[in-house]
Amino acid sequence: PLLMDALNNVPPPQLQHHDHDHHGQNHQPHKPKIVILSVDEEQALNRLTECNDNIALLIKQFHTFNTDAMTVIKHWSSNIDAEFKLIHEKLEQRRVELQDILLDIEKEQKLKYQQKRKNCSTEFKLIHEKLEQRRVELQDILLDIEKEQKLKYQQKTQELQHKQSNVQNAINSCYEVMENADIDRVHRKRAIIDLTQRTLQHESPSTHDLDMDIKMDISFDAKHELNACIDRFGVISSGSPSLSTLASLSSLHRVFKYESNGDRNGLIYYLGTEYVAATDWTHPKHVQIESTKLEKGNKAQQFIERKAIKTFKTINTKYPYITVAFEAVKIKPNCYTLRHSNPYGFYLRTWSFEGYNEEEQKWESIRDHVDDHSLSSKKKSASFEVEQCNRFYSKFKIVMKKTNSGDHFGLVGPDWTLCCCGFEVYGEAVFAKKA
Repeated sequence: PLLMDALNNVPPPQLQHHDHDHHGQNHQPHKPKIVILSVDEEQALNRLTECNDNIALLIKQFHTFNTDAMTVIKHWSSNIDAEFKLIHEKLEQRRVELQDILLDIEKEQKLKYQQKRKNCSTEFKLIHEKLEQRRVELQDILLDIEKEQKLKYQQKTQELQHKQSNVQNAINSCYEVMENADIDRVHRKRAIIDLTQRTLQHESPSTHDLDMDIKMDISFDAKHELNACIDRFGVISSGSPSLSTLASLSSLHRVFKYESNGDRNGLIYYLGTEYVAATDWTHPKHVQIESTKLEKGNKAQQFIERKAIKTFKTINTKYPYITVAFEAVKIKPNCYTLRHSNPYGFYLRTWSFEGYNEEEQKWESIRDHVDDHSLSSKKKSASFEVEQCNRFYSKFKIVMKKTNSGDHFGLVGPDWTLCCCGFEVYGEAVFAKKA
């Protein structure tokens, strides 16, 4: 503050002017003059001198303070270095201790792992021994079961052979009885015919009709017993004329019972094997199929094909239909089967299963289907039960009542193409005499 006051009180310096002649030459400098200061100027000068002394003192004190500060800093620095060294030594010591601890932990973990591995290997060995022991026991059990099954199979085979021999003997005895009865029945028939001719003057029946009537009478007497034998032991396959005759007579009435889709219990399969279920199936000769016009490459007979067909369909026309007509056989249906036959969709939804009434000469609905989703995937089969059907039919029809589902990609809408095949029918069947 003293310095600032002194500076503020110092008057501004006076500029000295030099005299020049008119030629621009300088005159000789004058001698210095003694300046007499006023009281204020002297006071200001004194103050300035005091300020200089104070500044010099402050500078000296600053140097002293700076020296002391450097001494303190050096002392602190030496102390900090020492402390840092101590801390570093402690940290290094702690690091070594931690490293030793980690090594101990690793060793302990290795020991534990090795111990567990030994224990697990021991347990695995025990489990393996137990499993091996169990395998041997099961193998012995299976061998015992196989022996037992073989014994049972041999016993059952012997029982079946014994029963078949009994049945064969019974059939032979029945045939002998019927052959002995043929003569009396023929005489009775001819006597009745002669009597009828004399009274009513009718012509006598032909020898073929007479023989068929005699066979019908003979089959009626032994029908139930023979059917039971055939249902229990299968179809009689023998070269004996008597056995084949009895088998044909017993087939005049037969029940076809549904078990599963694609089974061998249906009427069409029976006809396709020529009445013997053990032979390979072929298209029946006495089954006629008609339909709405089919797409190019399809044949009507494919409607009853047992193998899955990639595509079988009618053309796109309203109310398409397919009919199946049986010759020399009528059936009272209780179930029928269909299979979808288009890989791109167009599933059957609303249709009718109909039978032809020959007496009234018209088609009758056996079962109606409305928005039925049973056929909803590629080559899928579905069977449908028929309830309260009391009539025998020889001709059936599948007729489409509304459009199908369209393709399963959603690109083509519903249309009138009928896409189904794999037809089979079950129920109680009656065969004509010529069958």
